[in-house]
Amino acid sequence: MTDTIKILAVDDEPNSTKLIAKVLGRRGYKVDEMNNSKAAKEMIEQGEYDIIISDLQMPEVTGADLLKCKPDSSLFIMITGFGSIDSAVESMKNGAFDYISKPFHLEELSIKFEKAIDKIRLTKQLSRLRDQIEEDYSFSGIVGKSKKMERVFELIKNVAKTKVNALLEGKSGTGKELVARAIHNNSVRKSCPFVAINCSAIPETLLESELFGHTKGAFTGASDFQKGVFEQANGGTSFLMRSLKCRLICSQNY
Repeated sequence: MTDTIKILAVDDEPNSTKLIAKVLGRRGYKVDEMNNSKAAKEMIEQGEYDIIISDLQMPEVTGADLLKCKPDSSLFIMITGFGSIDSAVESMKNGAFDYISKPFHLEELSIKFEKAIDKIRLTKQLSRLRDQIEEDYSFSGIVGKSKKMERVFELIKNVAKTKVNALLEGKSGTGKELVARAIHNNSVRKSCPFVAINCSAIPETLLESELFGHTKGAFTGASDFQKGVFEQANGGTSFLMRSLKCRLICSQNY
């Protein structure tokens, strides 16, 4: 698994990056060395590295600057001068995974690096498991592998191909909105809005206004122009929820 972890060591002192590369190389890890922090910034922004080990004090671009531009998926270990506890704490507050002090204590470097490796591996493993579950057991956010669910997925695909309105029935909590969104996301309308509205929660006197919109002063309290649900879902899908029955409407262009 060592070849799957990409590591970058940054320090304007070549001896420092060489030492890091040597220590981690003994454990089977390949380390890219960079002694120009400005060039390192461009490399980090490309998001290719899992772990970045960088000195704090460097000319032009500091370690704090590099920390700010790292991708969320990368772990950052800051190298600080001996006794610079305040700088180390500040780095941790700003998103560094850990810090080590100069001069290096090699055992400390190894321990903290292995902690970072364990976290990276766990994150990657969880990501692979999520992808596998998504691929094997879900369809547009709906999870299921039974024969009945496979029939539901097939029905969703068939309905999504059409431009007709659909009626969805089911008890509260059975996933009617999930199905409605799945139909929308698998249709030619997926790039247009999906607008859901709970008709049961709207007073009867205001329902027409919510669906079709109103102009300023149309009734008491109408202080401004408001688009209705059908216009908001222009070219997309309107999902009207009411008790056990919901209607999915393929909105026409206005």
